[in-house]
Amino acid sequence: MLPGGDSQFAQLQCPLGHEKKNLASIMVVCPLCHVNLDARQKQIEEEFKESFNLPIIYFTQLMGLAFGLKSEALGLDKHFVDPNPLLQQVL
Repeated sequence: MLPGGDSQFAQLQCPLGHEKKNLASIMVVCPLCHVNLDARQKQIEEEFKESFNLPIIYFTQLMGLAFGLKSEALGLDKHFVDPNPLLQQVL
């Protein structure tokens, strides 16, 4: 818990839950943001009793896909929330 009783995940819940019904993914430019939103998503879900299952994709991974690289070469298979089902729909 943070001072004042707030959960350590309160700030991370906002981007994940913000109008989640309209979000298919979140693209980030910050490596630390990627780690916090992807790797900690299950912890955030448990803390707030919500399910997001929202792929977090680093912008250079999207650039690599645009240049024709395979998702495995870009590390997309290493994500905690699998982005490949979404990517198969849009690519």
